[in-house]
Amino acid sequence: MAKGGGKGANDDPMGLCTVSTDPKSGKVPQFKAAKKGEQVIVTLAEGDGTVTFSGCEPFTQRR
Repeated sequence: MAKGGGKGANDDPMGLCTVSTDPKSGKVPQFKAAKKGEQVIVTLAEGDGTVTFSGCEPFTQRR
């Protein structure tokens, strides 16, 4: 399991940081969004498939 967090949106014209998963094996997709300055925390597990980040400040791994 991987945990990470970011500080929200960068200077993206849409003003949103979005994180989504495209899971395998029938898992429910995750979707999170935040405005600039809002913290985003994502916990990923095996089977979450492809993870897409858009308009976000850099994420860092949490321990």
